[in-house]
Amino acid sequence: MISIVIPAYNEEKRIYGSLVKLTNFMNKNFTRYEIICVVDGEDKTGEIVKSFIKRNPRVKILEFKRRLGKGNAIQKGILASEGEKIIVLDADLPISLELVPRYLEVLEDYDLVTGKRLFIYPFHRKIARRIWILIYHALFPELKVSDTQAGFKGFRRKVALTLFKNLKTYGYGWDVEILLKASKKGFSIKEYPIRFFYKKNSKINFFIDWFFMLVELVKLKFMSRRNF
Repeated sequence: MISIVIPAYNEEKRIYGSLVKLTNFMNKNFTRYEIICVVDGEDKTGEIVKSFIKRNPRVKILEFKRRLGKGNAIQKGILASEGEKIIVLDADLPISLELVPRYLEVLEDYDLVTGKRLFIYPFHRKIARRIWILIYHALFPELKVSDTQAGFKGFRRKVALTLFKNLKTYGYGWDVEILLKASKKGFSIKEYPIRFFYKKNSKINFFIDWFFMLVELVKLKFMSRRNF
């Protein structure tokens, strides 16, 4: 069984198209899979997913009335999953789905696989990414991962349950916490080059979300000293 976990906060404009594309691909390439959509927004995403489930019961929904945060949404999806291999994928499908079977192959030899994004950024995102890399490498020099924030990661089941069981970072900083824990616990990590498609309608607020991400990084620094 393969599990794909999709955090879907206010994704009514694209969740249907993403599910059509994803299920078509999975049906052609896999016999046993599940897609878990974790919905915690205020729009019609939940209604759309429930309607889609009628045509494909392999799609499942975890729906919450309050905002969870991306990390918490992914945590709940992973803990509810049944697959021996788990893929975490952003709702806008920012990668070629042909990478899914490649990730699964990598997980034969590694505990965790994370994307190393190869794409041309808008100028402000290129600068922000470089600043982010400098900051997290300064705070966590022991973390030998060049790109923590790619919205496409894969885990072996036992590893995922271990890493997400006591997640402390519920926002966008969850990636760093998981990779840091994996490194400290001696799990094998593979960075896999991926072509990443930048979406102009990204919901990330450049200033507000980055501020909270930095706050989460500082909190992680203090928590890591206590061997979280």
